[in-house]
Amino acid sequence: MARPSLLIIDDDDAARQQLATILSQSRYEGFGIVQVATLDGGLRMMKEEHPQVVFLDPSIQDGGDDGVRHALRISPKSLVVVVTQLKMFEVVYLAINAGCCGYLLKPVARNEVLDLLERLIGDGQQGTSQVDLGNPIKSAIRYLETHFAESVTLADMAQLVYLSPSYFSRQFKLDMHVTFVEYLTHLRVKHAKKLLRMTDLPIDMIAEESGFHRASYFTTLFRRIQGTSPSEYRHQFRDRLSGNQ
Repeated sequence: MARPSLLIIDDDDAARQQLATILSQSRYEGFGIVQVATLDGGLRMMKEEHPQVVFLDPSIQDGGDDGVRHALRISPKSLVVVVTQLKMFEVVYLAINAGCCGYLLKPVARNEVLDLLERLIGDGQQGTSQVDLGNPIKSAIRYLETHFAESVTLADMAQLVYLSPSYFSRQFKLDMHVTFVEYLTHLRVKHAKKLLRMTDLPIDMIAEESGFHRASYFTTLFRRIQGTSPSEYRHQFRDRLSGNQ
């Protein structure tokens, strides 16, 4: 038998089979997919085979609060993903702090499962090195500060920090007191204002450099936020600068 690369530990038969079906009907079908219905059996499998990715429901009957930590200690190189029905931040927070690489909510969605695997093993396992999963919103902010000019969506950011889009949106608003879109817009406008003050770049180029791919939309949004057009803002700044000299 080939060494299993994907291990599912869950005492919920239907949920376990659903996840196994998604995996077996994807490009990961040849990775060796094993299902185990008890934590004890799953831990033995991890100790013997050290699978690449482990999907674990922490509410498994013989698990207890330390099930995730036991799994990580037994096979520290395995990438552990929590799969749970509990839509509670505490569960996710504790799992991530313990060292998990992400989580999925039941019933799992095919695209979320495959997107997560793509990040964990399809792209060289870069996820954990680039993102502090214990501080997902702070990680998102750091990323936005250097990638705001790119086509970044809420769904993209949620995927980056291994949260569902709806949960990421709520947590972002709770932590930052503004929505994700409002914060991203703030970063883009802030950069545009700097370019307007410090360069002679055309308005359409400044819009592109700041992440607004249509100059007309940039101008409309800028006027709504600043109360003036980008060109007027530039002239006002330079008039004030000339008056101070």
